[in-house]
Amino acid sequence: MKPISLCMFLFGLTMLLGCTPGRKVGGDVKGSVEFEGKPVNYGAITVIGEDRYTAMSEIKDGAFHLQKPPFGKCAVMIVTAPPMPPDGDMSNFKPPADYIDVPARYGRPETSKLEIDVTEAPQTHNIKLTR
Repeated sequence: MKPISLCMFLFGLTMLLGCTPGRKVGGDVKGSVEFEGKPVNYGAITVIGEDRYTAMSEIKDGAFHLQKPPFGKCAVMIVTAPPMPPDGDMSNFKPPADYIDVPARYGRPETSKLEIDVTEAPQTHNIKLTR
């Protein structure tokens, strides 16, 4: 997926599913994401509660910070996309050497098989992805 399309998709998904007032939210969730032992440097993590309420965070240098995530058992999706070139010119674009493209299955809650249980207290979750 092209970086601009990925960002628009994630923004739309978050707006569609996560903008319902009065929901119970959990404490902030911080952590790291690795793929085969290497930090995922460019991407996004989305958690989806049982009631479809969502929270999303950028993954940068292997780390993420979810603020006001849905409370309780949450499905987790992780997608990666290389950063846009500073001038926006995609004609000769090459991803940075440290860019890691994780398998597409992690980008869907039905196939990622990743879950976290969000509590009221702040917590840390370090996620290790495999091929």
